[in-house]
Amino acid sequence: MSTLEIEARDVIKIVLQFCKENSLHQTFQTLQNECQVSLNTVDSIETFVADINSGRWDAILPQVSQLKLPRNKLEDLYEQRVVKVKSVTVFTYEGLGNVVNQSA
Repeated sequence: MSTLEIEARDVIKIVLQFCKENSLHQTFQTLQNECQVSLNTVDSIETFVADINSGRWDAILPQVSQLKLPRNKLEDLYEQRVVKVKSVTVFTYEGLGNVVNQSA
């Protein structure tokens, strides 16, 4: 008779997936914190990447906050956000300058 060995970490991930799929957010968070095991997934990688490329930070940041990412990846992601915000701010500021100059 062969024995199947399953690591406790894998069992916790299955329970975390169950909690996520059944909207048990508080249980999910508590289990993840107490066990120091992260599910580390997003609902749809395609949507996640599309949101990043489109700058939909209101959708991205809540998902990122649930992930356990390496520090350098988090820094890259937040750098991308800062660069995007700066470019929008500069574009808006320059646009306002043109409007002010035209009306003077």
